[in-house]
Amino acid sequence: MSRTGANRRRLVFGTGVIVLAVLLPLYAGEYTVTTFTRIIYFGFLALSVGMLVGQAGMVSLTQTAFFGLSGYVIGLLGPERGMPFPLRDLIAIGAVLITALVFGLIAMRTHQIVFLMITLAFGQICWAFAQQNTSLLHGWAGIRGIRPPTILGVNFGRTSNFYWAALFIIAIGIYTLRRLIHSPFGLALNGIRENPRRMSALGYPVYWIRVASFLVAA
Repeated sequence: MSRTGANRRRLVFGTGVIVLAVLLPLYAGEYTVTTFTRIIYFGFLALSVGMLVGQAGMVSLTQTAFFGLSGYVIGLLGPERGMPFPLRDLIAIGAVLITALVFGLIAMRTHQIVFLMITLAFGQICWAFAQQNTSLLHGWAGIRGIRPPTILGVNFGRTSNFYWAALFIIAIGIYTLRRLIHSPFGLALNGIRENPRRMSALGYPVYWIRVASFLVAA
């Protein structure tokens, strides 16, 4: 009975949080909605880090580099080159995947503190390059003028529409991550986290599974 009651309370609490989140633009001001939209941005980053740490046991300090890379690519191809949505976004995703693959092929050969330090070094290199490259990336000022697109007549330049879009996308991300955790791939990641040698002895390609998890997180 106690377990049933606890599950019921969690269900009621979760439903209440979802309802409040969905209806936020209807009762909150524009500043509050914008702030929560930015929280959702970093929620994606938290999902990325959480997957690597929780499932694969890898503490990566370079996820913010991929986070920034996608934004810079969209900024350079959007306001700077006039490339429309969704082409610029697809190119940004491709750039992140290629960068993560190249770095992952090297980083996944290391473990524990060495892996932590090599990801820190890569993140710092990307940060320094972005801040010192004033001609292309505009240094601390960043790239301005990135306008949200209008899709099927819906103007995502409106604060409420952009918030709902971000909320919808992160909901898809959370659902996908939960499915991935309980998939054979996710279970293999758990096994590698606990005992990579045993997983290798059982025939699992430990190195490539780690690389794949790094790509998914990126």
